[in-house]
Amino acid sequence: MLNTILCILISIAFVYILANPKVPNSLLFLLLAPILILTHVLDAATVWGFFANNSLHLVMIISVYASLMAVSGFDEQIGETFERMTRNIHGKNRERGLFGIIFVLAALCSTIMANSSVTMAMVPALYGISRRMKISRSKLVLFVIYASTLGGACTLIGTDTNIFANAALEEAGITPFAMFDFAWVGIPIAILGGIYMVMFHHLNKSYDDLEDADSSMPAPKERTDDMARVMKRQQTGIFLGFFSFILILLLNSFDFFKALDINAYAYGYLTIGLLYGFKCFSWKEVLHGFNFERMFMIVGLLAVIKMITNSSLGNWIGALLEQSIGGSTSMYFIFTVLFIVTVIITQFMNNMAACGVISPIAITIAGTLGADPRAFIMAIAIAAGCGYMTPFASGTNQRMSVFAKSTIVDYMRYGWPLIIITYLCALLILPHVFPFF
Repeated sequence: MLNTILCILISIAFVYILANPKVPNSLLFLLLAPILILTHVLDAATVWGFFANNSLHLVMIISVYASLMAVSGFDEQIGETFERMTRNIHGKNRERGLFGIIFVLAALCSTIMANSSVTMAMVPALYGISRRMKISRSKLVLFVIYASTLGGACTLIGTDTNIFANAALEEAGITPFAMFDFAWVGIPIAILGGIYMVMFHHLNKSYDDLEDADSSMPAPKERTDDMARVMKRQQTGIFLGFFSFILILLLNSFDFFKALDINAYAYGYLTIGLLYGFKCFSWKEVLHGFNFERMFMIVGLLAVIKMITNSSLGNWIGALLEQSIGGSTSMYFIFTVLFIVTVIITQFMNNMAACGVISPIAITIAGTLGADPRAFIMAIAIAAGCGYMTPFASGTNQRMSVFAKSTIVDYMRYGWPLIIITYLCALLILPHVFPFF
């Protein structure tokens, strides 16, 4: 009983830290992990062992490459590509054609790059498109936010939420997801969501912001010939290193390649080391990409998940949730409740935090019913990515909101159908790909 009360208090502190924007997320590990060890809720070896979690290192590798892409101007190349492809669009249906091209490019880029990197890379292009085609910049920005979110849900590395859901399975000793497992439901969601976004783009409110001062837009970098040569070498290095890393991740999804036993995460760190070794980047530039705030947050989340699943608190929460849904053993009903609760939480909390709050509960409920939790966990990951209702539902929303005048009402009006599309696709597809029993 004392152990359960202690776990409840730790969980309350966990939710407070993640819900309070004034409290650094790294405190989740720096405060709670020592408490877990000192109170013997978890032993030290277990807590320190979270630093060996494969999904954690996947996040770190992606973070480093996202940072190096910004340093090298690789992200600006993406923005220029968008502008070139939309430059000659004319005619009666030019807006739909424009939005169709923007959606495909943003969604595809987001399958292998961080959503925030893709959207920020497009900002200069969006300003140019807005002025040239007389389309509200705020409308374009919100469209790109949603397009990148839908694309990121299609692969394991498309968003940190998917990676973290994988980590929750790994820590629970359950077979984790492969690179393209999310594609079974992510691609149908992206296709249907994209059709809705393009066909009903008029629901995305326009503002009179064509002539606004561009003070919020990143200033273009002035480059000398020497700088251009350096950046070209950097971009070549990133292309070879990052996309070969992605290739190894893809090949690890196939049984024939697993026999070679090539650790993708070790290879990822090797490519980063080689970028420094071949003088593509300085050590300071490489080190800047290691987001230690995010690392400590993830390790803290893993510790809390382990605490919930290993203690009586997990069973208690699972029983409470089962009671709240009327003791129903219907997998589809439980699936729906978990999805809805996650969607609500993620509108006001960090995506990974929302996933971290619900994942151990889902694993506990599935264990109680003797079901495979993977359909639940993937649904939670997808639901946690549904940041379509508020400007602060995700890091991408928060970063991009400074470039637009869109209000919370605008997000809700244009975003709620995407949640319905996501839910229906998840409900109809996931139980067949990952059967409950």
